[in-house]
Amino acid sequence: MRRTWRPGSQIDFFISYRSDASRHATWASEIVEGAGFSTAVQVKDFRPDDDFARLIDEALRSCSWLLALLTPSYFSSMWCRDEWEEASLRGKLITAQLEPCGLDEAWSELVDVDLVGLDADPAGAALLQVVRSKPLPWGGRAPRIASAERVQEMSRNPPWRDRAEIAHNPQTRPGIDIGPGASHEARKIAQRRFERGDF
Repeated sequence: MRRTWRPGSQIDFFISYRSDASRHATWASEIVEGAGFSTAVQVKDFRPDDDFARLIDEALRSCSWLLALLTPSYFSSMWCRDEWEEASLRGKLITAQLEPCGLDEAWSELVDVDLVGLDADPAGAALLQVVRSKPLPWGGRAPRIASAERVQEMSRNPPWRDRAEIAHNPQTRPGIDIGPGASHEARKIAQRRFERGDF
């Protein structure tokens, strides 16, 4: 039986997705968990009264890999953008394209597995092949870590779309407490948002 992830527990894969892809996130978590790995996914593990910023912070710190499920709407979410950037800096980003996202060549090279147009069974097999190829803390090859300069360069020319949608949708403008009790990760995310003018 699946155990709900809560802060303080290590996890193999934290699944990052936009809210309109929650059905895909549930599917991906079941595929990954069926192969014996643990996951954290908002649709299953976050409660309505949770502090989402804190849980995302904890999940990013606790996971071995972040699995980003790419849809066109993924790139208009500040949550998703922050998760992508933080995982890139930590060298633990895996990307799966679920729908055509119109990525240019430089960005499309960062897609680990393209599931566009695949039926459920071959899509699940392709996803598992990528997941199983990634090292977990107890062994395997070292992950490729993106330099801070590389992440900043990518952020200056990103596929993130629809800034107007971000500005006018309160769900994509979550407040982050950057007071004395805020975590180091929350402060870094808030600082990046400030520098980009996302507040």
